[in-house]
Amino acid sequence: MHVPTWRLYADGLVVFAGESAPLSSGLDAAVRVGHLADSEIQRLFAYMDQSGFFSLNEAYAPRPAPADAPTATISVYA
Repeated sequence: MHVPTWRLYADGLVVFAGESAPLSSGLDAAVRVGHLADSEIQRLFAYMDQSGFFSLNEAYAPRPAPADAPTATISVYA
């Protein structure tokens, strides 16, 4: 199972990848959890807004597209 680098939920729950997990666990990394305060979430969203994050296009593709390039996905549900 793949563990994303980090994931932030609307209630402030943060799930993130810690140190590498043993192969026997079936995970990429140990799963860590935490919680952000409402004020921290508001500052994060303000920073994202000021930096132009919410004005990014839905998807981008390099031209020409490399055949073996690694990919990353960011999903925002607001």
